[in-house]
Amino acid sequence: AFFQCEELQVVEFQQNSELQIIGKNAFIRTNINRVFIPPSVIEIGESAFYECDNLQLVEIPYNSQLQIIGKESFSGSQIRRIFIPQHVKVICEEVFAIHELEVVVFHPLSELQVICRGAFARTSIKSILIPPHVQKIGTHAFYGCGDLQLIEIDHSTLELIGTEKFEEAENSIIVVQK
Repeated sequence: AFFQCEELQVVEFQQNSELQIIGKNAFIRTNINRVFIPPSVIEIGESAFYECDNLQLVEIPYNSQLQIIGKESFSGSQIRRIFIPQHVKVICEEVFAIHELEVVVFHPLSELQVICRGAFARTSIKSILIPPHVQKIGTHAFYGCGDLQLIEIDHSTLELIGTEKFEEAENSIIVVQK
């Protein structure tokens, strides 16, 4: 919809918006610096905000209905902190392949089940709490996370951890089962 609209800097959705899907490539390579995701959105499509070099703030409300964060949807942006709302079940491939991402906060009642391949690859996160319903962590999920030191697994139902998920992490990683 706004593919490579270099002059686009601000995207505002009304609080009471009924928007349900932010489509594939919707804002790819624009110059937006912040976006509020309306509570009604259930899916952020593949590459929706891919390579938005100036995107620093993504506001997702606590009562969000978001369920799917599509492949590479925020890859290449400048986001430092992200909140993953309760109903997100899948974080797709390379969603947050961002060097600047430092903090990931999951809703306390997270329904997250799958963290796909490379989801947090090449980020600057130092620690992460894996929610209890996560059943699968894909290959290279934390590839190149040189600052990652602590992974907490909260009363896990984890069935599959992809091979090489922590490859190239420069520091020692401590996995703690809560």
